[in-house]
Amino acid sequence: MVALRDLLPLVPDFKLQLIAGESGLDRPVRWFHMVESVTVASVQEANELIFTTGSGLKDKTELIKLVKTIYLKDGAGLIVNIGPYLSEVDKETIDFCNSFSLPLFTCPWEIPMPQIMKRISKRIGESEEQDDLFAQALRTALYDIPFSAEQKKAVQQRKIKKATVCYLAYTDTPKYILHPDAAVSSHLVLFEEDEKTLLFFDGLEKDEILSALTRMLSSLPAQAYFLLGPSFVLSEIGQAYRTGLRFVRRFSHLASSHVLDFADTGIWRLLLSLEEEDLLNQFAESLLAPLSSDPSLTELLLSYLKHNGSLKAVSEELGMHKNTVTNRIHRAEEKLGLDLADPMDRLQVHVALLLQSSGTE
Repeated sequence: MVALRDLLPLVPDFKLQLIAGESGLDRPVRWFHMVESVTVASVQEANELIFTTGSGLKDKTELIKLVKTIYLKDGAGLIVNIGPYLSEVDKETIDFCNSFSLPLFTCPWEIPMPQIMKRISKRIGESEEQDDLFAQALRTALYDIPFSAEQKKAVQQRKIKKATVCYLAYTDTPKYILHPDAAVSSHLVLFEEDEKTLLFFDGLEKDEILSALTRMLSSLPAQAYFLLGPSFVLSEIGQAYRTGLRFVRRFSHLASSHVLDFADTGIWRLLLSLEEEDLLNQFAESLLAPLSSDPSLTELLLSYLKHNGSLKAVSEELGMHKNTVTNRIHRAEEKLGLDLADPMDRLQVHVALLLQSSGTE
């Protein structure tokens, strides 16, 4: 999306005056609308630039209500046509826009606002077209297919350097429901692939991305989630995507209402980076096959390893006597032909249990 700041040079002759919210000029603009009442403003979508003459406002106190509604709907800004309906913008409205970085402009009554809309609509359309072309290039790159000439141009316009650190985040939430805020929108492209919505970030620190995902999550349904995959440079996006898909298959069912970071998955960072995922599954199935006739032993071993071999903790968690726990641990060792006191045997069992318990979608 194009930033509001980048639209201003398109209308130098329309006497727009920025009277508040200058720190919000980097807010993204998805589209624009003429809004003449608070009721209409309440159904606007995020990142829309609002125009008003004030003709539908009952009195001057309604302007602050309109501005607050635009802010709550994550609007891009407000342009007020000063004239017979609104002769000025009150101090309360100006102070609010300054406090919450919501750009507020005025323009004289003689300026036809449809002309402003006409000028900026072309630039917004061009920006959307560029984003679409770049998204197409990303889809191509996911499968290690060379860019077309048009896609190369879209990538060059994005000005991503060879060493720029990028990230992909994954979610089941449809693209049209996601409304990123101004802090990240210029570094983000959303697209859909393989029944997932992918969020491509470039040129941001990971903490900034995690914060942005958390903010988006707060306005989504309870079961929504984001999984943030490993970092990569653009030339390695295919490999990062494949690792990310394995991350999604293993963890999406555990991610409800959360933002999960690939870097926080411990030993999974190693396991998920292996291209031959089938070998991992075969390893787990083969090692744990002797326990298939007694699934309760698997549950017992998971608890035993989770509690670092504490018989007391396992006994309390599973409601078993400590002697019973000890006997069943020995039984599991006999079936597996392994000794859990041996670090290598213990590691093998733990990894196999992790693989088995994570499952696949």
